[in-house]
Amino acid sequence: NTGERLIETHILDYSGDLYGHILHCDFLRRLRPDATFESLDALVAQLKNDEVAARKALREYHEL
Repeated sequence: NTGERLIETHILDYSGDLYGHILHCDFLRRLRPDATFESLDALVAQLKNDEVAARKALREYHEL
């Protein structure tokens, strides 16, 4: 840990390679706090829930 703040994001419906590119992201809301998972299945289930929550947040944002 270098003390540098890092954030991870998933870009929905995109499968390209962005490594080495500069990317600017706007965050609408925080979906959940950091968590550790007891199994890969638990992580995968949470990621699916996160995707549902992210898509809902995007729909609500675009309805404004």
